[in-house]
Amino acid sequence: MKQNNKVIAVAIIMIVAAALSRVVLYPVSFSPLIAMSIFGGAVISDKRFSLLIPIAAIFLSDVLFEVCNIAPGFYGWSQLVNYALLIGITYCGSYLQKINITTVVSYVLGSCVGFYLLSNTANFFISNPVYKMYPQTVAGYVENMIAGLPFLKTSLFATACYAAVFFGAYVLMAKTTLVKKAA
Repeated sequence: MKQNNKVIAVAIIMIVAAALSRVVLYPVSFSPLIAMSIFGGAVISDKRFSLLIPIAAIFLSDVLFEVCNIAPGFYGWSQLVNYALLIGITYCGSYLQKINITTVVSYVLGSCVGFYLLSNTANFFISNPVYKMYPQTVAGYVENMIAGLPFLKTSLFATACYAAVFFGAYVLMAKTTLVKKAA
């Protein structure tokens, strides 16, 4: 499929709207971050732009959290790991060649589980020594990982829902007027 500027504009609008929904739906944690990273990587052909848009949207929602005094938008060094993970997910999304249920579901599952494992590990080794939520032992690490399981469950559900909307709308647009098939 050949992209045109209308498709990119719609993708950007969807990503920014999803980032704003992160703020509106707080504290439910029904977050679009992983889905918009996969989607941005998959549908925006300019890779620099695809990496910029989700991160800009995430940064915008973090600023809104902070400025509107909803929650801490900026919470420490482990947040930088989360940003890096989302950049990695966006990059991996750029390898999603065929948009179908099987590939999107596999990217959703892999991204959510990977984000959970790496972000909770970063939290344990970077933030935990400062905030002392868990003992710095193997048992403390396990406790940290178990504490993150409810977030993994919510993340899987939210990412699946947002990915269905993003990719479903994109495929619908591709089959109608906004995307012309390459010759």
